[in-house]
Amino acid sequence: MAHAREIDCVFSARLKALRELSGLSVETLAATLEVSPYTIQQWEAGTSRPLHSRLQHLADALGITYRELVEAPPRSDAKVPDPQTHLARARARRLLRAFEQCERLDQDVLIHIAERMANDFTATERALRMAMRATTDYCETANGRLDRVNTSG
Repeated sequence: MAHAREIDCVFSARLKALRELSGLSVETLAATLEVSPYTIQQWEAGTSRPLHSRLQHLADALGITYRELVEAPPRSDAKVPDPQTHLARARARRLLRAFEQCERLDQDVLIHIAERMANDFTATERALRMAMRATTDYCETANGRLDRVNTSG
């Protein structure tokens, strides 16, 4: 069974990594939680730990679930998600929470904007694919002409 000191060490390292992955500075996280930056530094150093009553607020500030904050770290042989995926998920959760707090009319407007952006993205992605295909075809054709010139010259 793990000792309390080992658990504190794991939690403090985990907290620092999650804060950094979330793109938050010590000062920003401290302001969000209404504690001093020194308090955050103590938590991350393992010299102090947050009160149990603050853990959910801490998880919310990091854009993760309570369980993700407090559960044991993955085994060393388990696949660890890459930082970009973690950050994207954290941002998506924060965005969803903000969306849920909007009025229904505002939600409809935001949905409309998101749909337009998705359509624009799809059209842009399609145009890029076509341009890449045309460029590849051109390069292959040009290379074929160069090969013919090099073998005949």
